[in-house]
Amino acid sequence: MLKRTTVYLEETEVETLKKISFIQSVSMAELIRRGIQELCKTFSKEQKEALSALGDIKDGAKKAGITSKTAMSAALKAQKEARRERKAVRR
Repeated sequence: MLKRTTVYLEETEVETLKKISFIQSVSMAELIRRGIQELCKTFSKEQKEALSALGDIKDGAKKAGITSKTAMSAALKAQKEARRERKAVRR
């Protein structure tokens, strides 16, 4: 299922996207989706595991009646705290 979103781009990026879209005969949205898919292919194992964990958190929150926004906010807060702790250990 596709979900609508808004992306802000520089004028030059929009023009480039339009040209590529014309040349390849696909929509600009399709090009953006392909770009995201290519980006995800470059993720490390750790990054892929993090994406999976966030998906699990979102699903668990939904079952518990917690909004996705609240769950993701809590997950990001926990991630920042973990990063702070790792930095402190390295010092």
